[in-house]
Amino acid sequence: SPWLATAGSGDVLSGITGALLAAGLGSDAPAYAAFVHGLAARRASGGGPITALDIADAVPGAIASLGQPAGTAGADRDASADRDAGADRDAGAETIDG
Repeated sequence: SPWLATAGSGDVLSGITGALLAAGLGSDAPAYAAFVHGLAARRASGGGPITALDIADAVPGAIASLGQPAGTAGADRDASADRDAGADRDAGAETIDG
């Protein structure tokens, strides 16, 4: 996604990778992290420019959508829902469960 060419985007990718490594995904963690990172950027973009914080805020929704069949409410949540969820986020409270 061209929207990933923004300051801090690589830091978000590194954080996702670290969280997945800590969750025990081992050598598969970087590939999963890259996929989640791209999915979060797509969900956050809404067709326009985004910041690294927008991407980070969209990560929980992107991960949640992975277990949903295409066309379900969880997979089709709009980007504003991810941004709204991130607005109330406490930076220390987010976790990624494998």
